[in-house]
Amino acid sequence: MSIDLAWQGLSSRDSQGKGRAYEAANILAHEYMSGHVPADERLLDDLVDMLPLLAELYGAPPIPTLTPGVSGLAARAAGAMTRKRLLDPETRKKIELWAEDCAYKYFTKQGWKVERVGSQKRGYDLECTTEDGRELHVEVKGTQTRGEKVVLTGNEVKHNREAECEADHALYVVSEISVSREKDIQCSGGEVNRILPWTIADEDLIATEYSYTVPRS
Repeated sequence: MSIDLAWQGLSSRDSQGKGRAYEAANILAHEYMSGHVPADERLLDDLVDMLPLLAELYGAPPIPTLTPGVSGLAARAAGAMTRKRLLDPETRKKIELWAEDCAYKYFTKQGWKVERVGSQKRGYDLECTTEDGRELHVEVKGTQTRGEKVVLTGNEVKHNREAECEADHALYVVSEISVSREKDIQCSGGEVNRILPWTIADEDLIATEYSYTVPRS
């Protein structure tokens, strides 16, 4: 695949000069390695994180509502920015907790005894059991996006594939969560997608990052 960024109205020398000038004037960028483009959710988050910085640079006011006629990635980014602005750690925590609360209530109503174990780093968030000995491990994800892709840690993938784990596995995704900041951060709503039983297939995983041990020289 070949991409030519040269402007036909300029000579090759002029075009190269403008390209170098643009590169020199660039303030902030995200680098994605060839062949390892992140999932759409992370790309959107990266874009949304940059928009307030761009607005501040140009002295533009925050975007209050979606502009009629705006569609595609621009509309999603603008909508995400008005809903959440920057996903700071506190906001992310509130979203995760809201999704976990939804899952906790659902499985409790289904007759399970539910325990929150996410802080114990077992590779799942809820441990559900019944009196007859059935066990279910639930991974919970909360997002403001449409939830078509979610990020899994290495520990979550490993646990789902452990042959010695006799429990069933489920994925509980709450997407399109609304966030308000009138006084403090409040979450509401959301669309639920429940996968049970849940087994992770190789073709559904996209490697976005690797932890690499650097050898000694």
